[in-house]
Amino acid sequence: MGGAFVLESKKLMAKITIDGKEYDSDNLSEETINQFNSVRLTDIKLSELKRDLGIAQTARNAYAMALKAALENEEFDEGQVTLLDEDENLKFD
Repeated sequence: MGGAFVLESKKLMAKITIDGKEYDSDNLSEETINQFNSVRLTDIKLSELKRDLGIAQTARNAYAMALKAALENEEFDEGQVTLLDEDENLKFD
């Protein structure tokens, strides 16, 4: 209770494979490890962005379906409603 925890840091040798060639992380320079980590972090960010894009596309599809349904049930004078710029069109795929 209330005692301090001490974590021992042990350097673990990791195998890194790039373009089919395996490297031992213990034999790589700090600069090389930093570049490798930058690539890994970028890959993670790209995966997150792809996931976010999928979420946004799903939401857009739901909004488009709701808009189509609302338009089918609406009766309005087109001169009274301004939704889009003159040259703007929405596409529903």
